[in-house]
Amino acid sequence: MEEKLLAIKAAALAELDLAADPEAVKELRVKYLGKKSPMTEILRGMGKLSPEERPKIGQIVNLIKAELTAAMNAKGEELEEKALAAKLAEERWISPCPAVRRCGGISIPSPSPCGRSKRSSCAWASM
Repeated sequence: MEEKLLAIKAAALAELDLAADPEAVKELRVKYLGKKSPMTEILRGMGKLSPEERPKIGQIVNLIKAELTAAMNAKGEELEEKALAAKLAEERWISPCPAVRRCGGISIPSPSPCGRSKRSSCAWASM
């Protein structure tokens, strides 16, 4: 039983290394840690084990689950960061603010909510 658990762990880690996107990591999580996973099948079969083996196998299963969960979380975050970096590199960033112009101290009319024009002085003129 212990050899089977270690083989499952090795297979999961090998597939995790080959995962190329966050969706693949989610699929691996379901495959190896979901309701119909080999780990769950082993836990369901714990009743057939002798009372001496149950705590040992249960401890191994919990340890392997924790290791796989941590590895999958780390890989998922890494792939999400890479995907975000690639997306940001692909997109051209456009500033939502217009470029600042130096106006030499002239007054710039700005519309008011009531329709009348106010006069505001340039912020650069006071420098």
